[in-house]
Amino acid sequence: MSVKVLAEDMANLLTIAVARMDNSGLLLEANAGFMRLLGKAAAHALGGDITRFFIQPAFADLAAATPNEQGEVYQGLLTLGEVTGKIRSLRGRIWRTADEFRLLAEFDIEELERV
Repeated sequence: MSVKVLAEDMANLLTIAVARMDNSGLLLEANAGFMRLLGKAAAHALGGDITRFFIQPAFADLAAATPNEQGEVYQGLLTLGEVTGKIRSLRGRIWRTADEFRLLAEFDIEELERV
């Protein structure tokens, strides 16, 4: 399986959230699962500031964190959403390179919607 095919498959997954953001919180790339977490705001999210969606940990805390030897700045329960809208919690990891953050998280859509 080529990397391109894998990337295309990840783009359409709804139970996996994948996103890439620059250091200021501008969303550079995201798959369908991440965009679904953002709900109605997703239509304007790509290329926009998504720092407000990071409830726990806050994006400022991620930006201030020192990466471990693998570049990871966070692992655990992520809470994303808008304080006045839907809030979703999921298990995930966030890595940081010199110029961007990468997020990978998993969630059970049916369970989230039931709760």
